[in-house]
Amino acid sequence: MNNKTTRNQTIAMAGTLQALYLVQQIARTGQADPDDLLTCIESVLKMDAENVEDIYGDLRYLRTGYQLVPTLGGNRELARYFGIMLFHGSTLATHEERTRKIRSGVERAYRQAEQSSSLDPAVIALLAETYQDGVSPYSPQVVVEGERRYLARQDHAQTIRALLLAALRSTVLWRQCGGPRFGLLLARRRLTREAQVLLDLTRD
Repeated sequence: MNNKTTRNQTIAMAGTLQALYLVQQIARTGQADPDDLLTCIESVLKMDAENVEDIYGDLRYLRTGYQLVPTLGGNRELARYFGIMLFHGSTLATHEERTRKIRSGVERAYRQAEQSSSLDPAVIALLAETYQDGVSPYSPQVVVEGERRYLARQDHAQTIRALLLAALRSTVLWRQCGGPRFGLLLARRRLTREAQVLLDLTRD
């Protein structure tokens, strides 16, 4: 089966952008849409899936992400986060030890989620720890902008790290689906068109 399609690339990009948008929202307002958050966290926990759509549960759960695809060029902060995630997603393929460390952390979080729920604070904490150990020590780092009063809270900091791990998972998927690390500007038009198709397809 050919996974390297514009649709799959768009889905993976939407997954990345949705996670990064939630990072922005928590950092600025201390809040995030619970349904969008659940989709992002569960995409990390689903390490093995039959197809790209299955990673996110259903196409309609990425509607926020589809809407963000055409705005990427005008949102410098989101574009910066996205570029850093693309870098880490592409370099993981050549760092087996880092990949094993991340997978081991996600497996621990998955086992915890089976006993409770995907949004259990213990699950979020394990995913945050996985990001902190497997990604944070390496450059370039994501420096999240926002309100100090929100960023200083431990639960918010852990959720942000868990969401960054979700964004990384989607950028790895982006690469697997043939998404380019460079030349994104040239691909944006077709990705924007496909995002609109997916939005129309999932409209209630």
